[in-house]
Amino acid sequence: MDLNGTYNGKMPSAQPLILPPLSPAPSAPNLASINWSNKDQVRATVQGFADHVAEWEKSLEAVAAGYKSLLSGAASLPDKQLLPDQLAKISEFIDIVSASITESERVLREDELSGRRVVAQLPSRDLKLFAQTQLQKLRTAGIAQHDARVNFYYSLLIVRAEYDPDARGAPSLSNVDEIEAYFKEQSKG
Repeated sequence: MDLNGTYNGKMPSAQPLILPPLSPAPSAPNLASINWSNKDQVRATVQGFADHVAEWEKSLEAVAAGYKSLLSGAASLPDKQLLPDQLAKISEFIDIVSASITESERVLREDELSGRRVVAQLPSRDLKLFAQTQLQKLRTAGIAQHDARVNFYYSLLIVRAEYDPDARGAPSLSNVDEIEAYFKEQSKG
Protein backbone atom coordinates (compact mmCIF):
# COMPACT_ATOMS: atom_id res chain seq x y z
CA MET A 1 0.00 0.00 0.00
CA ASP A 2 1.20 3.50 -0.70
CA LEU A 3 0.37 6.71 1.10
CA ASN A 4 -2.24 7.47 -1.54
CA GLY A 5 -4.14 4.53 -0.11
CA THR A 6 -3.84 1.94 -2.84
CA TYR A 7 -3.35 -1.63 -1.74
CA ASN A 8 -2.89 -4.33 -4.35
CA GLY A 9 -1.94 -7.31 -2.20
CA LYS A 10 -4.01 -10.44 -1.73
CA MET A 11 -6.85 -9.95 0.69
CA PRO A 12 -9.59 -12.35 1.76
CA SER A 13 -12.00 -10.77 -0.75
CA ALA A 14 -11.66 -11.22 -4.48
CA GLN A 15 -11.13 -7.50 -5.05
CA PRO A 16 -8.13 -5.50 -3.85
CA LEU A 17 -8.91 -3.00 -1.14
CA ILE A 18 -8.45 0.55 -2.28
CA LEU A 19 -8.54 3.20 0.37
CA PRO A 20 -10.39 6.40 -0.40
CA PRO A 21 -7.93 8.98 -1.71
CA LEU A 22 -6.52 11.38 0.82
CA SER A 23 -6.93 14.76 -0.76
CA PRO A 24 -4.53 17.53 0.16
CA ALA A 25 -5.62 19.86 2.92
CA PRO A 26 -7.35 22.99 1.67
CA SER A 27 -5.13 26.05 1.56
CA ALA A 28 -6.38 29.23 3.17
CA PRO A 29 -6.60 32.18 0.80
CA ASN A 30 -3.58 34.44 0.49
CA LEU A 31 -4.63 37.39 2.66
CA ALA A 32 -2.37 39.87 0.92
CA SER A 33 -3.94 39.16 -2.47
CA ILE A 34 -7.56 39.62 -1.36
CA ASN A 35 -9.35 42.72 -2.59
CA TRP A 36 -10.95 43.61 0.74
CA SER A 37 -13.15 46.34 -0.76
CA ASN A 38 -15.05 43.72 -2.80
CA LYS A 39 -17.03 42.42 0.15
CA ASP A 40 -19.14 39.90 -1.77
CA GLN A 41 -16.04 38.29 -3.25
CA VAL A 42 -14.36 38.19 0.17
CA ARG A 43 -17.42 36.55 1.72
CA ALA A 44 -17.53 33.97 -1.09
CA THR A 45 -13.81 33.25 -0.68
CA VAL A 46 -14.13 32.78 3.07
CA GLN A 47 -17.21 30.57 2.73
CA GLY A 48 -15.53 28.54 -0.02
CA PHE A 49 -12.57 27.82 2.25
CA ALA A 50 -14.86 26.81 5.14
CA ASP A 51 -16.85 24.51 2.84
CA HIS A 52 -13.68 22.92 1.46
CA VAL A 53 -12.45 22.26 5.01
CA ALA A 54 -15.75 20.52 5.88
CA GLU A 55 -15.47 18.30 2.77
CA TRP A 56 -11.85 17.51 3.58
CA GLU A 57 -12.78 16.49 7.12
CA LYS A 58 -15.26 13.96 5.72
CA SER A 59 -12.56 12.54 3.44
CA LEU A 60 -10.29 12.05 6.47
CA GLU A 61 -13.00 10.06 8.20
CA ALA A 62 -13.35 7.84 5.13
CA VAL A 63 -9.59 7.25 4.97
CA ALA A 64 -9.44 6.33 8.68
CA ALA A 65 -12.29 3.86 8.14
CA GLY A 66 -10.41 2.47 5.12
CA TYR A 67 -7.30 1.87 7.22
CA LYS A 68 -9.41 0.06 9.81
CA SER A 69 -10.86 -2.15 7.09
CA LEU A 70 -7.41 -2.79 5.63
CA LEU A 71 -5.96 -3.89 8.97
CA SER A 72 -9.03 -5.97 9.72
CA GLY A 73 -8.57 -7.77 6.40
CA ALA A 74 -4.86 -8.33 7.04
CA ALA A 75 -5.60 -9.62 10.55
CA SER A 76 -8.23 -12.04 9.26
CA LEU A 77 -5.80 -13.91 7.02
CA PRO A 78 -4.97 -17.33 8.45
CA ASP A 79 -1.28 -16.61 8.97
CA LYS A 80 -1.65 -12.82 9.36
CA GLN A 81 1.28 -12.51 6.96
CA LEU A 82 0.36 -9.02 5.80
CA LEU A 83 -0.42 -7.53 9.20
CA PRO A 84 3.14 -6.55 10.23
CA ASP A 85 3.69 -4.80 6.89
CA GLN A 86 0.40 -2.96 7.13
CA LEU A 87 1.10 -1.92 10.73
CA ALA A 88 4.49 -0.56 9.64
CA LYS A 89 2.87 1.42 6.83
CA ILE A 90 0.20 2.90 9.08
CA SER A 91 2.93 3.83 11.57
CA GLU A 92 4.80 5.67 8.80
CA PHE A 93 1.60 7.44 7.85
CA ILE A 94 0.92 8.40 11.47
CA ASP A 95 4.37 10.03 11.58
CA ILE A 96 3.52 12.02 8.45
CA VAL A 97 0.21 13.16 9.92
CA SER A 98 1.96 14.11 13.18
CA ALA A 99 4.42 16.31 11.28
CA SER A 100 1.54 17.92 9.41
CA ILE A 101 -0.09 18.82 12.74
CA THR A 102 3.03 20.70 13.78
CA GLU A 103 3.05 22.50 10.43
CA SER A 104 -0.65 23.30 10.77
CA GLU A 105 -0.02 24.97 14.15
CA ARG A 106 2.74 27.09 12.59
CA VAL A 107 0.50 28.14 9.70
CA LEU A 108 -2.29 29.15 12.08
CA ARG A 109 0.09 31.43 14.00
CA GLU A 110 1.47 32.94 10.78
CA ASP A 111 -2.01 33.53 9.37
CA GLU A 112 -3.04 35.37 12.51
CA LEU A 113 -0.05 37.71 12.19
CA SER A 114 -0.70 38.22 8.47
CA GLY A 115 -4.31 39.08 9.24
CA ARG A 116 -3.25 41.74 11.71
CA ARG A 117 -0.94 43.27 9.11
CA VAL A 118 -3.73 43.29 6.51
CA VAL A 119 -6.17 45.00 8.87
CA ALA A 120 -3.58 47.62 9.84
CA GLN A 121 -3.09 48.55 6.18
CA LEU A 122 -6.76 48.97 5.28
CA PRO A 123 -7.84 52.59 4.76
CA SER A 124 -11.19 52.85 6.56
CA ARG A 125 -12.63 51.78 9.88
CA ASP A 126 -15.57 50.11 8.12
CA LEU A 127 -13.25 48.03 5.97
CA LYS A 128 -11.10 47.13 8.98
CA LEU A 129 -14.15 45.88 10.91
CA PHE A 130 -15.34 43.91 7.89
CA ALA A 131 -11.87 42.36 7.43
CA GLN A 132 -11.64 41.46 11.11
CA THR A 133 -14.98 39.66 10.92
CA GLN A 134 -13.95 37.73 7.81
CA LEU A 135 -10.52 36.96 9.22
CA GLN A 136 -12.17 35.51 12.32
CA LYS A 137 -14.27 33.26 10.08
CA LEU A 138 -11.13 32.19 8.23
CA ARG A 139 -9.42 31.50 11.54
CA THR A 140 -12.40 29.45 12.72
CA ALA A 141 -12.22 27.36 9.53
CA GLY A 142 -8.43 27.03 9.93
CA ILE A 143 -8.87 25.81 13.50
CA ALA A 144 -11.54 23.36 12.32
CA GLN A 145 -9.06 22.09 9.74
CA HIS A 146 -6.37 21.69 12.37
CA ASP A 147 -8.80 19.92 14.71
CA ALA A 148 -9.82 17.56 11.90
CA ARG A 149 -6.16 16.73 11.34
CA VAL A 150 -5.67 16.03 15.07
CA ASN A 151 -8.80 13.88 15.19
CA PHE A 152 -7.58 11.97 12.14
CA TYR A 153 -4.24 11.39 13.86
CA TYR A 154 -5.95 9.96 16.94
CA SER A 155 -8.25 7.84 14.77
CA LEU A 156 -5.20 6.31 13.12
CA LEU A 157 -3.59 5.68 16.52
CA ILE A 158 -6.73 3.91 17.70
CA VAL A 159 -6.90 1.78 14.56
CA ARG A 160 -3.24 0.81 14.90
CA ALA A 161 -3.58 0.03 18.62
CA GLU A 162 -6.51 -2.26 17.89
CA TYR A 163 -4.19 -4.59 15.96
CA ASP A 164 -0.80 -3.87 17.55
CA PRO A 165 -0.61 -4.29 21.34
CA ASP A 166 2.87 -2.73 21.36
CA ALA A 167 1.40 0.52 20.02
CA ARG A 168 -0.97 0.96 22.91
CA GLY A 169 1.48 2.88 25.05
CA ALA A 170 1.19 0.63 28.07
CA PRO A 171 2.22 -2.92 28.82
CA SER A 172 -0.21 -5.76 28.30
CA LEU A 173 -1.22 -6.97 31.73
CA SER A 174 -3.07 -10.21 32.18
CA ASN A 175 -4.08 -10.37 35.83
CA VAL A 176 -5.14 -8.14 38.70
CA ASP A 177 -1.79 -8.38 40.52
CA GLU A 178 0.12 -7.16 37.45
CA ILE A 179 -2.36 -4.31 36.97
CA GLU A 180 -2.08 -3.20 40.61
CA ALA A 181 1.72 -3.36 40.50
CA TYR A 182 1.77 -1.35 37.28
CA PHE A 183 -0.45 1.42 38.67
CA LYS A 184 1.52 1.56 41.93
CA GLU A 185 4.72 1.98 39.92
CA GLN A 186 3.13 4.71 37.79
CA SER A 187 1.87 6.62 40.81
CA LYS A 188 5.39 6.77 42.29
CA GLY A 189 6.70 8.76 39.28
